[in-house]
Amino acid sequence: MTPALQYLQIYRDYSGKIYSYFRMRVANDWDAEDLTSIVFLKAFANLSQYDDRHPLGAWIYRIAHNTLVDFLRKRREKPIDTDEFDKTETDCTLQPEQALQRAVSRREPAGLFPEDHRCPLAHGG
Repeated sequence: MTPALQYLQIYRDYSGKIYSYFRMRVANDWDAEDLTSIVFLKAFANLSQYDDRHPLGAWIYRIAHNTLVDFLRKRREKPIDTDEFDKTETDCTLQPEQALQRAVSRREPAGLFPEDHRCPLAHGG
């Protein structure tokens, strides 16, 4: 079997499982897809380092676990500008169109949420 067919077979055997592993641990499909791709790029680039005395699946899952840890660490280390939180105002008296316009002009993503999600306390939630 050629290396290309070996890679394809490995991908077919494990990509769905690895994707599911990530999907249960990250917030969205895009991150799970990206992480899955990264795992297989790493696995194929380092296939010569694989020790065939151990199961291939265990090796791929170890790469997936390490990739997830790196991803979560990078996400956690992003600095947060707390000054932006202080500048944010919540005005539940605005009509949805007004809130959207204000959010777009200020680049406030919170203003893009449905009205009942913007001020849950005002709606008894």
